[in-house]
Amino acid sequence: MARYLIIPDFHQQTSSVDLLLEREKGNYDEVCSLGDAWDSFDKSTDAVATARWFVEKLVNKPRWNPIIGNHDLQYMFSPYPFRCSGYQGDDTRHEIHQLLRW
Repeated sequence: MARYLIIPDFHQQTSSVDLLLEREKGNYDEVCSLGDAWDSFDKSTDAVATARWFVEKLVNKPRWNPIIGNHDLQYMFSPYPFRCSGYQGDDTRHEIHQLLRW
């Protein structure tokens, strides 16, 4: 029976997720993130860097099961009917969309 590490909305706080993954290492078989990876309410956090981090996690951790949240949709689809607070602008959306398409 698989043991899951459930990660709730982390809103671009990737360093906190990395700490959690390291702390719980060996205590889980699969990771499930519950969406809302994007839209930091701290504007110093980079949405494109979060996309690169997320792609690296998906590539290197085949047992990573992401669920798309409402804050993620605006970066993935066009036009943008899903605007949420914290959106970092259309200039980041295209690059994030390209990273996530693979």
